[in-house]
Amino acid sequence: MRTMSSKRSPTERPQAEAAGPLAPPCGGAGRVHSVFARCCNIELAGHALLLPLLDARLTPQPHAWTLRLPAGSDCRDWFSPDTPVTLDGSGLAVGPLHLPCPATRLTEQTFRAPARHATPGQLAILLPQLALAIERAARSRPAHEWHAAHPWLAAPRAAYQGALTNPDRLPQTTAALVGLGCGLTPAGDDLLCGSLAVLAWRAPALFARAASVIRPQLSATSRVSRDYLHLACQALFSPLLATLLDALADDDATQARHALTALLAHGSSSGLDTAIGVLDTLDALGVPARLAA
Repeated sequence: MRTMSSKRSPTERPQAEAAGPLAPPCGGAGRVHSVFARCCNIELAGHALLLPLLDARLTPQPHAWTLRLPAGSDCRDWFSPDTPVTLDGSGLAVGPLHLPCPATRLTEQTFRAPARHATPGQLAILLPQLALAIERAARSRPAHEWHAAHPWLAAPRAAYQGALTNPDRLPQTTAALVGLGCGLTPAGDDLLCGSLAVLAWRAPALFARAASVIRPQLSATSRVSRDYLHLACQALFSPLLATLLDALADDDATQARHALTALLAHGSSSGLDTAIGVLDTLDALGVPARLAA
């Protein structure tokens, strides 16, 4: 832990604000798994998922705590990898730092796809505008960067989209995407998260089929990304994604544009990759708004 950091207030400490529905309620020991500017991942024995401690300015996640950090500091000023951790009824002890349990626990509904459906005709009116925004975002990326619209991913992306209408091919086409790409959440994983959200919304039987073939493949990707794919296979998604689908379900073009803008701004390319998964899957389900590779 960076005890000498000049960004650490001598009086203020991070404060946990809210817990996702799958964040462990209490009990367990472990260590700090990894630390980034706006996230600290905690690994607890006996708990399948990491416990992310997220800067409260980020979108909450189903398995995370949100954390209010003192002004001018980030997670790297308070946490270091491999620091011992203990979670009990009073809170989370990370080395000498104690974080009381959040007073607020978010509900699963925050992270679910909508239960209501827009008609294909309504979606067909909305989606070409969104497809254009996604294509512009993809074209603005550096030529060497991995993302789901890059020609490097064109073949596995097209094969997976085709398998959505021929589910017997899902095992091999999802295997080609899981872990495909670079970074904490590879492009192939993010695309699958977007796809699973649409399937959970509009094609529950196909969602169950896709989730069942993705689960055995989770070990092929990074530790952080594995958790998000695992949650997606339980129909739990980022609120950024759920908000976009809510807007589409409500046939609200203005809110859909705002939601897409927020999603595209997420991460280096994660939001873009997720949005492409949404669009490809709607297209496979018969809503025309194809995004060219």
